[in-house]
Amino acid sequence: DELTQAKGLSPTRFLARRGARFRVVPVQDVVAFTFVDSVTHVTTAPEQRLVTLNPRFLQLFGYTREEVPTMAAWWKLAYPDAAYRGKVQTLWARLTEKALHGKERLEPTEALVRCKDGRSRRIQFRLTVIDRRFVVFLVDITEKADLSRRLLESEENWQSIVKNAPDTILLIDRSGLIEFVNRPGPLFEG
Repeated sequence: DELTQAKGLSPTRFLARRGARFRVVPVQDVVAFTFVDSVTHVTTAPEQRLVTLNPRFLQLFGYTREEVPTMAAWWKLAYPDAAYRGKVQTLWARLTEKALHGKERLEPTEALVRCKDGRSRRIQFRLTVIDRRFVVFLVDITEKADLSRRLLESEENWQSIVKNAPDTILLIDRSGLIEFVNRPGPLFEG
């Protein structure tokens, strides 16, 4: 079977062997990914190499392979603020520890990443281990996060308007039951 045949192959060879099928899946156009070399222990070591960067990774962040050959280079470019970088590195260390031990399912995590053009993107990271290398999938959720923030702001504005309205506001369902009243008290005065 395919899993038996994959044992002992590098991620690059595994994907190359699957080649045509892998390219047919449009995930390469949507999801950035990289292989991080040297998975022998939990580390944020400078010598950890970024072995593969797919085209979406390069498009999303703008950094070339030459600019991010190692994790050390990635940390400095993607997280220029030293304090925030430290937090993300601590999170990375925890995730890599869990991934190496494989004892639990890793939930995706998020971080703000600085792109080459100076923009910050909210990125969701998923991590797994294949062939003794970390595979990191990076999904840009900037627009989704922005929409969520705007929806929350809209909800807060609506609540403020309804709460401070001089009139009583009722929401009544189709069966005639009151679902919401903005203020207790008489519905009609005078």
